[in-house]
Amino acid sequence: MELLVDAPRRAFVPGDDSHGRATQQPALTIWDGRDANMIGAQSAFARGAQNNRDARRGQYAPAAVPAPA
Repeated sequence: MELLVDAPRRAFVPGDDSHGRATQQPALTIWDGRDANMIGAQSAFARGAQNNRDARRGQYAPAAVPAPA
């Protein structure tokens, strides 16, 4: 925790709760508390993070978003 407090502010990725929730919700829905769904949930989370990254860069294209597995 001390490292986070002492880290320069530019090291943190800007965002807010709605961005975090938009990334997490599809993964949580797929996971549904079941270990068997973990790989699919991780893939959905990674996809959401990539979509957020692309959007921040102005490169997000909804047609390029793969459908959930």
